[in-house]
Amino acid sequence: MSRFEIKMPKLGESITEGTIISWSVQVGDIIKEDDVLFEVNTAKVSAEIPSPVEGKVVEILFKEGDTVAVGTVVAIVYIGGENSEDEDSVEVSKVPSLMRVLRLFLRLLLRKLLKSRL
Repeated sequence: MSRFEIKMPKLGESITEGTIISWSVQVGDIIKEDDVLFEVNTAKVSAEIPSPVEGKVVEILFKEGDTVAVGTVVAIVYIGGENSEDEDSVEVSKVPSLMRVLRLFLRLLLRKLLKSRL
C-alpha cells in the first residue's frame, strides 16, 4: 500500500496556521475521496477539510484543539496497492481537482455569508 500524507491546508493568503476543531474520522476508518476528515478554524475562516484520496486512515498526528502550521502532516492514509501503476495514481491524486477546490471555496464563502447575516 502507498502512504499518503494529509497536510494542514492553506485557507487564505495570510493564514499560517489552523486549529483542529474536530476530527470526523478515526484511525482504522475507510474513507472515500471528498469525505470530511476534520474541521479547522483559522483567524479568518472555519472549514471542513475533505479527503483528496480514498483509503484507510492509519494515523492521526494531532488532537482536537491543537494549532498546526500550514503544510504540516496531520494524518496518514494508506491507499492503493503495491504496484507501480498505483504509485503513478498517487501522484495524480495529490493535485486537487478543480471541482473539489471550487466546492471548498463555495462552502467557505457560504459559511462566511451566513455568519455575516447572523
